[in-house]
Formats: sequence, C-alpha cells, structure tokens
Amino acid sequence: PLPFTKRAYLLQTLGLYDAVHKEVEEALKISPEDFDSYKLLGEMYGIKKNYIRAFENFRIATILRPHDPQIRVSLARAYESLKDYKGAISQYDRVIEVAPKNSKAYYGLAKCYAYLGREKAALNFFRQAKAISPEDKIDVQEIHDIIDKNKKTKKEVISRKSDEIEKIKSKQLNNI
Repeated sequence: PLPFTKRAYLLQTLGLYDAVHKEVEEALKISPEDFDSYKLLGEMYGIKKNYIRAFENFRIATILRPHDPQIRVSLARAYESLKDYKGAISQYDRVIEVAPKNSKAYYGLAKCYAYLGREKAALNFFRQAKAISPEDKIDVQEIHDIIDKNKKTKKEVISRKSDEIEKIKSKQLNNI
C-alpha cells in the first residue's frame, strides 16, 4: 500500500480530499490493516468536520497500534469533537501512561475538564502541559474562554429556573 499512502499524504497537503480517499481505498484493498490509511482517513474526515467518520477511522488505527501516543491523541480529539469529554479523558490518560511527557495529552485534559466545568482540574492540567513544554504556543485564553462560557451557561440556566419558579408562584398566588 506504500505508493498509494505516499500519494495520499501528498494529495492531503494539497487539500484534494476526494483523491486522498481514492488512494486510501486502493491501499486498503491491498492491505486492509494498513495503519497509515486509517490515520489518513481520520485526519481527512476531521478536516471535513465529519467527526463520526474521523472517530471511526482513528479508532481502527488505535486498535492497529494501541501504544502509539500520537494516534491516541487523535482519537481523543475525535472524542472531544463529538463532545464525549469522558471518552477523550480516558484516551488522554492512556497517552500519559505510555508517554508521560506528552504535553498535548495534558492540554487535552485541561480542555476536557474545562468543558466539564471542573475548573481546578483544567488549570492543573494546563500548568502541567506548560511545565513539560513551555515553548508550545498553548493558548491559556482558550481554557479561560471555555470556563467563562460554562459559567455564563450555568448562570443562564439558574436565571431561567428562577424565572420559572417566580411564574409558578405568581400563578399560585393568583389562584388563591
């Protein structure tokens, strides 16, 4: 499958995703367990925002290379894209088991915990990511934006519930 996957990587850099798909299909006809083909398909579907298909292909690639931290990070990001933060956390944890200095895993954990509203855990993992790789352009603002958005959403829910309670009370008083 090597010539097909080499061409597919080149076509991917050119943004020719339909052609990538055709090359990968040919590679999989020759070798149905070709890791690079599934990895490429996952990347391609991720770029096209077809996160379910990206997840499916990264999952197969992970089965083929279970100890590859890079593919596990890709699978974790697919979980994130599907808003399955617990699934993503599980994958990031497995990355850390095999590659304890993988800053992307710690940053991914920070984002997931931020989305789940666990601010302290998010900031803790963010600090760990920065400690491992201080030169990375990890955006602290993204973590804070997620946390702020969660806080605003919680306030809106509380406000709506308060309004509903007030309406119910008002109706009950009017019925007396």
